[in-house]
Amino acid sequence: MGYAIELSTRFSSPSDPSIGLLTFTNDSEGNDGYANGRYYTESGASNSARDVGLSFLVSTQPTFLPGDTNGDNIVDIETDLQAIAANFRQTVVDIASGDLNGDTMVDFDDFQIWKDNYTGPVPAGALAFLTVPEPTAAAVAAFGVIGCAARRLDTTPKRQSGVSQPMIERPMTSVERRLKMTQRAKAPALLAACIAAALGVTHQAAAQTNYQFRGDGIQNLPTTAEPAPNGDWNLDTNGAGTDGESYWWSSGLQLNFIPDHAIGDGENAYIENGGLAYVTSDGGIYPGRIVIGEASGTSGAVEVRSGGVMRALVGGAVNGNITVGSASGTGTLTVLPGGTMSAESSLVSGNNAANSIVVGGAGAGTASLTAGSAQLNAVTHVYSNADFAVGGALAFGSQGNSNYIVQATGNNASGKITAGGTANLNGSLTLDIGYTPALGDSWTVLQADSFNGSFSSINSNLSLAYNQNLVATKVASGGQMDYKIGLEEVLVLEVNRDTGVATLTHPGSSTVQLDGYFIGSEGGLLNASPSAWTSLSEGGQLGADWIETDQRADNIGELKIGADATFGADVSLGAIYNPLAGEFGANVDDLQFTFRRSSDGAQIPGVVQYTGSKANTLVLQVDPSGSGDTLLRNTSATTVEIDGYEILSAAGSLDTAGWTGIDGAGTDWVEAINNSANQLVEFNTTGFTTLAPGATLNLGDLFDGSAQDLDFNFLLMGEEEATAGVVVYEAYVPPAGDFNNDGIVNAADYTVYRDNLGAAGLPNDNGLGTVGEAHYELWRDNYGATSGAASSVASAVPEPSSVAMVVVPLATVGASVEYYGEGKMQVEGRSQRRNAFTLVELLVVIAIIGILVALLLPAVQAAREAARRSQCLNNCRQIGLAIHMYHDSTKELPPSRMWDGGFTWAGVVLPYMEEAAISNAADFTRNFRDQPDLVKETVVPTFLCPSRIHEQPLNYLKSEVIPYIQTPTGGAVNGAGSTRGIQGDYACVSSTFRSGNGGFDHVFDGAIILPKSLPGNRFKSRTKLSKIIDGTSKTLMVGENSYWLAARVSIYDGLDNPGAILGLGALSR
Repeated sequence: MGYAIELSTRFSSPSDPSIGLLTFTNDSEGNDGYANGRYYTESGASNSARDVGLSFLVSTQPTFLPGDTNGDNIVDIETDLQAIAANFRQTVVDIASGDLNGDTMVDFDDFQIWKDNYTGPVPAGALAFLTVPEPTAAAVAAFGVIGCAARRLDTTPKRQSGVSQPMIERPMTSVERRLKMTQRAKAPALLAACIAAALGVTHQAAAQTNYQFRGDGIQNLPTTAEPAPNGDWNLDTNGAGTDGESYWWSSGLQLNFIPDHAIGDGENAYIENGGLAYVTSDGGIYPGRIVIGEASGTSGAVEVRSGGVMRALVGGAVNGNITVGSASGTGTLTVLPGGTMSAESSLVSGNNAANSIVVGGAGAGTASLTAGSAQLNAVTHVYSNADFAVGGALAFGSQGNSNYIVQATGNNASGKITAGGTANLNGSLTLDIGYTPALGDSWTVLQADSFNGSFSSINSNLSLAYNQNLVATKVASGGQMDYKIGLEEVLVLEVNRDTGVATLTHPGSSTVQLDGYFIGSEGGLLNASPSAWTSLSEGGQLGADWIETDQRADNIGELKIGADATFGADVSLGAIYNPLAGEFGANVDDLQFTFRRSSDGAQIPGVVQYTGSKANTLVLQVDPSGSGDTLLRNTSATTVEIDGYEILSAAGSLDTAGWTGIDGAGTDWVEAINNSANQLVEFNTTGFTTLAPGATLNLGDLFDGSAQDLDFNFLLMGEEEATAGVVVYEAYVPPAGDFNNDGIVNAADYTVYRDNLGAAGLPNDNGLGTVGEAHYELWRDNYGATSGAASSVASAVPEPSSVAMVVVPLATVGASVEYYGEGKMQVEGRSQRRNAFTLVELLVVIAIIGILVALLLPAVQAAREAARRSQCLNNCRQIGLAIHMYHDSTKELPPSRMWDGGFTWAGVVLPYMEEAAISNAADFTRNFRDQPDLVKETVVPTFLCPSRIHEQPLNYLKSEVIPYIQTPTGGAVNGAGSTRGIQGDYACVSSTFRSGNGGFDHVFDGAIILPKSLPGNRFKSRTKLSKIIDGTSKTLMVGENSYWLAARVSIYDGLDNPGAILGLGALSR
């Protein structure tokens, strides 16, 4: 039995409607419709047989009813809605998982489809085994059609207009084939162009001419030329259409014509010289393409002023497009009121935040911009006096630089873009509101046949009330859809950081309706325990027809089967928030809250408001009144080490006079010299500060009580990038029993109590008066408490340590024994006598103590070594900073040593290590041995590794003599027998060493090497950072010295130099 497939394309010929129709036939004998597989040239000659392959992607799945996820032709709750709820806000790949609209995400849009079709059982329908292919499949099939048509286009059967032709069941004769050839001579070129267009390939005919606006090498400028690089687009002092004296220049043709689409195969206009081409009239000459700052590194601008008209028109080989910038070029297109600009084909702005299209502005009249289609990847600013119309599809870029800015001048009065096709939404939308809007005001910012996607954010230039937000809705209007933005009161999700309880509230007076909500957390800060969540379906406050979505650490939510619920009283959702989950310092306070209503399908971003102070990062707790102290608190469960922090305020709300900082506690913290009302910065110059869980540092009264805009960032020890902290505007209330005011009730407070027995009172003692037993009970009952609701819950007084568990019973035994004289004792309450402890008892006790000591000592040693390692790293860091500061000051790196016997690198960087006293006393033109005793005897701790054992005293006068050690050739090594200098454990890396000739050789290829000697005991360094071609992050500068000699390094004396790292000359290794 024969079969036939007929596929039509949109390409057709006015003289022959069958062009573009591909027919594949097969008769009952198996003969195909292409003359047994042979194809013919345009002359009609046959060629060798070739196979023709055409692939189709055919779905074998049945057609699902809208809202049906399991293919049972019933839209129900038990399976279909449950599939949506189980996979809500998750990425899936099929309908069965709840993705009803095929966007791979189960969300409110899928719930809307289900809800629109939930009407009860649907009559069973016949299953269609050939479904419409997905877009990808359709594209593959279309290219297959085009490919076959391009190869054997002449085999397409002709159809009579208005008559349904049966499929051809015989091969075409050669006569019929030749008759078709003359009608289809241009078909292959047409198909090639269509394929190129589909693939995004552009072709520029050789006859096209590109004109640059005030391009390089331009000749015959107008006699009234403006200063470069700006000028009038239409100015031609020789008259329009004549060569010479215009701002346009074709370097290839050496001509000055204004570009015209109608000349030859078309002429294009390029504005890429950094200037502005303005249009003030309708010159009647329009280019085939307008390119503004497209080439990498170039820029340009076009401004159509009042009365100006400019168009990009199709002609010859030109495409009628307007291109504004690119990813690496910068372009600006401005159409002012009274100006007209159009692109017959497409308008495209490049993916670069510096590119912009501006339509409208101050002035009378309407600014008009039209295009066949538009792809807006950058800033697009549309004023209320703009007429921006797109004939076909409109798309906003998805790569992060698209920002659609709309001016609103009153209720329902704003700029907008109209599109004759689908509008694909991405990027951000910003409302530039030029008046004080009332609640309920709205603005239509887009109009299109349909909308896909959504803007990632909707913002405005106004400071809205905390319970207000901008809400997007889609409303049918005149056969199209309006995309409207309205100002509404929204629900607020109040989250208590200390308790984790989240409460739905509506602080406003307007009616709020909803039929679904979700709370999300990218950092997984939600409590996944079912017992923690009190859902609406469990509480029944807003109806009984709610269904819970899958509860996860990144999402909880509910969907309502029936009509919208009207929100009333506050609703607690339970302790769903876990502020200490996740990694320290990451994803803090990242909750998202969105609800929807079915009346218009609006998905409304709610407001999340936090109270309490617990967070998995450092917290800056600020007294909002401006009259109390600000505390730096570690409310996390992680012990952290910090060596810097900053507090910023754009509004200038900081008070430098009231700020005490950490340095006020007598530490090594140093305040920045440029602190002001906008910033407070402090850093540790020699080490770090450890903040255990619950620790609190008082930074003083640094907030003036005005704008609450503080940002707080801190630097973890060893990190180069700051970590964001949390700013909490709540007066600090210390817990009862916190006798030392450090924010936590712990053993330190007991010490304060014990040391002040009988005193008049203690801080935070609830007014108990004279310090006594009542203070102890207050401390005991609140042990472990910190400020805040949740953290004020007291924990048990800690159990004694294992050592104490051994010692206390022994002490108890001792306390119960009364001494009666030599060799006599009596146990309390008993009259019998015993001589003493038995030997076994003593041995057991000693063994237990020995075991405990053996267990504890390694841990203690490891902790000490970890602290020493941290200190050693900090020493290296401080030395590195000093060298960099030396480089910043002198524009060169320090030398390994000045000369033999002179100061080394360590001596010249002393002024940058806060050792100015030593540096000022030194004479750097003299040898080290001739320096004053202050220089030779003072020890700099930063140069000593805490893990090394150093003989005391560490000074030049009393240090040991370097042992005499011979080289393999018998010579002395490194000044053996000479007097040592001040000891140190860090060395610069100056040379690569290699063995040879029985000794050691070296190449000074390091960062810090011998300098050039200058007269008068002066020197000139040979290296600077710019000469390090391998990259500074890959080059060693200073490190801890590994000794291969018995003697240690002398930091200052150039004669004492194990390893040439500090510089010795020929004896360096």
